Amino acid sequence: EVTKLFLGGTELQNFIGSLGVLRMLRLGRLIRLLRLVRVIPALKSMVYLISASMNSFFWTGVLLLILMYIVAVYFTELATDLKTETIGADDLKALNGNWGSLLQSVLSLFQAITGGDDWKNIVDVFAIAGEETYGLNLFIFALYIAFATLVMLNLVTGVFVEGAQRIAKEERDQELLKHVKNLWKDTDTSGDGEVSWEEFEAALETKAMEDYLKAFEMDANQAKDIFHVLDRDRSGSVSLEEFVTASASLYAPVRLADTEILRYYMKEYFTEMNGRMDGLEKILKDGGPKVADMMAAASATGPTVTAVQDAFKKIMGTSFLKLKEELEV
Repeated sequence: EVTKLFLGGTELQNFIGSLGVLRMLRLGRLIRLLRLVRVIPALKSMVYLISASMNSFFWTGVLLLILMYIVAVYFTELATDLKTETIGADDLKALNGNWGSLLQSVLSLFQAITGGDDWKNIVDVFAIAGEETYGLNLFIFALYIAFATLVMLNLVTGVFVEGAQRIAKEERDQELLKHVKNLWKDTDTSGDGEVSWEEFEAALETKAMEDYLKAFEMDANQAKDIFHVLDRDRSGSVSLEEFVTASASLYAPVRLADTEILRYYMKEYFTEMNGRMDGLEKILKDGGPKVADMMAAASATGPTVTAVQDAFKKIMGTSFLKLKEELEV
């Protein structure tokens, strides 16, 4: 508007208008609408989804283009052969319109799968080649349509759906991480950088802690178990790093590999415990006949703890030492 006021009717104004500068400046106002993307979370997620899926979308488009190129070569060669024969003006116009060149053939194939034109109209131009040849060409074209629409286009949809799920998971993880940090900060009432069990227990009545436990499908009755899981170094208190790391592990889905590893260690643990219990049972069984003598010796010296221990050591001998070693291990 300012240029029209000062330069209206001049050659400079006409020159600027011919370059489309003012038009571009007016269109530049639309850029301000992009600010809404940062304000509205839903728009922000959609834009991020599109940008994150562009790489997969590009290679899917390349694969689709290769497919259309292969089919286009076949039908373009067929159309070129038909042009050499004596055909009507209308048929020639239809061939040139749909299959006149390789680029035109690719465009026709793209229109057939995207709704730009009905694919029956595109392939019907080959009816002049005879019923047998037309039937074969119709089958090939129908096969292309089925593969392109049912496989390729659904693959594009799958790319965007996968991207949406990945972004949703990332947003949930970021929200959980933010919530966990804020919760740890509010729970650490002493300000020493560690959350003790007393502080953790006192925070069970808060809404933030309830939401935290619900995220892991647990309640306040299992708070002690949660605290033991969070306290990875068994120091009796939970640092911020422990709180975040353990929370992320609890929130992550259980992998089959983790389950199998846990099953292996549990099996080894119980096997070892059974061996130790068998050894303990054997030691006690071997020392059974001497229990009466031990009690008699203890009674002779008086019912003192020291006398009982001395008598037990003397009678059990190496069995007692072996039992002690087993318990210490």
